[in-house]
Amino acid sequence: MRVSGTTAAITATTIIAPANIEMEEKARRTVGGPFVCEPMYPPSLFFAVAPLIAWMVFIFLMSTSVGGSVHTNSALDTFLAHYFPQWNRTLTWPQRDALHFYLRKLAHVAEYAVLGALAVRALRRLRPQFAPAPVLWKAWAFATCYAATDEFHQIFVPGRTAKATDVLLDSAGAALGTGLITWIAYRRPQRLRPQDNGA
Repeated sequence: MRVSGTTAAITATTIIAPANIEMEEKARRTVGGPFVCEPMYPPSLFFAVAPLIAWMVFIFLMSTSVGGSVHTNSALDTFLAHYFPQWNRTLTWPQRDALHFYLRKLAHVAEYAVLGALAVRALRRLRPQFAPAPVLWKAWAFATCYAATDEFHQIFVPGRTAKATDVLLDSAGAALGTGLITWIAYRRPQRLRPQDNGA
């Protein structure tokens, strides 16, 4: 009995389609399976690393005299006088110094949380096949190494000092940023595509 081309195509589609759906569902549940996550954007080197480099430049500038305690203390005084004048008048100098100290340490954590998140973003764009764990630790290691070099740079800046405790704060901020953004990024649904097998 002869089977028409249309009938054969419909039959093949009926058999193959459920199998493809089952394979995609299995790949979604398996990290490093036969499918890899395909990003919604092209893996352009510039768009992947430009925000990361821009933020690194910002951190470098804040490690110069621009981000010194003299300037940040003045900025804090101006902010308090403008937005919280009554509270500003009641603050004692020890309280003001303590507030300034803790805000500067919080800035360390925030700076490197953003850096860690941007490092994860860059890795996911350039290496979408990476599983979450390698992305997280590579981004954290990168941010921590940059923190160490940044503190070393401050040795040569007048009015700035290098502190190991600041590197630890930066590393903690990087861990916070990389962990949070990795958790958010890998919870989002991704389009799946079969890996190229040379066919």
